[in-house]
Amino acid sequence: MEYKLCNTCLQWFPCNSEYYYKNKQNKMDGYNAYCKECTIKKSKLWQKENPEQYKKLKEKHNANRPENQVVSTRLSSKRRLKDGRHKEWQQSERGKLAHKKSRERRKAKKHIISKEEWTKCKLYFDDSCAYCGLHISEHFIKYAGEFKWTDLHKEHVDDNGANDLSNCIPSCKNCNSQKWEFDLDEWYNEHNPFFTYERLLKINKWLNGDCYIHID
Repeated sequence: MEYKLCNTCLQWFPCNSEYYYKNKQNKMDGYNAYCKECTIKKSKLWQKENPEQYKKLKEKHNANRPENQVVSTRLSSKRRLKDGRHKEWQQSERGKLAHKKSRERRKAKKHIISKEEWTKCKLYFDDSCAYCGLHISEHFIKYAGEFKWTDLHKEHVDDNGANDLSNCIPSCKNCNSQKWEFDLDEWYNEHNPFFTYERLLKINKWLNGDCYIHID
């Protein structure tokens, strides 16, 4: 097996698509000069340092992204779950490491808001999921073969943002799972089957000022 040195972290990894993103411009081996982890870090750093450029690029990407591509991506994910490839990846060393990091991120992402603040937040969105409009009274989750009612999820709109009310909206389990770590405008746009401009405006209005009225 051939190995490749990452130009950033200076570690050796197998020269394949598990550790490096493909790069057609690299005629030597067809992969990036940086490992996947370093590439992601560089990308996130650039996004923070160039917010306006990043926003324009995302808008262009979403505008040019055909609906059939969105559907294809979802079907591919379902196939991976069904044929066991996703489980196989989870049990691999890389999958276990990703799961560990994900757990650590979730622990750090716990909202620190009072019960009163959370109640006001839900009332602002009519006791419904801010994304799809599912009412809290209909929010049932299948657990151990039975459907059980549960409260809406305290959603981090900005995955790397604050843990207070300024970065919190109510979300159903389905929308919370689908949004994952995507940025709001990257996931919640006209390609999303639950998207409405009215709900997006309400979310932005809450995040851009109305939330501060209700912070204790």
